[in-house]
Amino acid sequence: MKKKTIIATFLALFAVISALFFPIQRETSVYRVSRIADGDSFTLVREGRETEVRLYGIDAPEQAQPFYRKAETFTRKMLQKGRIELKEVDRDRYGRTVGWEYRKRKGKN
Repeated sequence: MKKKTIIATFLALFAVISALFFPIQRETSVYRVSRIADGDSFTLVREGRETEVRLYGIDAPEQAQPFYRKAETFTRKMLQKGRIELKEVDRDRYGRTVGWEYRKRKGKN
C-alpha cells in the first residue's frame, strides 16, 4: 500500500471510532413548522421563538437550479403533519441550526 492510502485509511478509521465513542450530544426539542424556504432549509417555532434550520447531510437544489420545486415540495410534505423533533448537530456560517429532524405524528409524544 502507498503511504498516502495508509494515512487516509487510518484517518477515516479514527473518525469513525471517534464518532462512535465520543458522539456530540446536543439537546433535542419539539417544534412546529413555520415556513419552508427550500428543500433543505426551513423555520421552526417553539415557545414563540423562531429557529432557522438546515437539514444535516442534505444539499438540495437552490431556487435557480433544476428540481428545486420538487425538493421544496418533498420537504413541505414531510414536515406538514405533526410536530418536528430537532436534534442539533452544528451551526452553519449563516447562524442557522444544522440538525436532524424527525416528524412526530399528531397525538404522539
